[in-house]
Amino acid sequence: MPQMEVFHEIDPKQKILDQVGDRMSRLQITANNVIVAVYQRPTTMMLGGKAFDVPQSVVDEDQYQSKVGLILKAGPDAFTDERWFSGADFEIGDWVMVHPSAVQSAMFGGVLCRVVQDTAIKIKIEHPDDAY
Repeated sequence: MPQMEVFHEIDPKQKILDQVGDRMSRLQITANNVIVAVYQRPTTMMLGGKAFDVPQSVVDEDQYQSKVGLILKAGPDAFTDERWFSGADFEIGDWVMVHPSAVQSAMFGGVLCRVVQDTAIKIKIEHPDDAY
């Protein structure tokens, strides 16, 4: 089966960063907490060179089930525990995978975000569409 390609009119990272603006600079986050913007897929995908629309109900479900997000801000103790993060390199602007139930949700600039402990972040990925 051919791999599904996702069509992005705007780079998803840039779209999130534009929407959030400078809000992260006005927040103070504690301990090992991390703010992760939830990735929501666009409504158009390509399969075998043909575009098709993804039902809005499927896209909307990403609000609850998306496992991918963009690190926007990290507390002063995030990613410093050598027992968990030895050899790992997580930074602001990285796409990561997070279990959707290990979180507290919040909206910043119209962007759905999750506040998680650093240990809930398990994998760094190159692009958000790599994990679906």
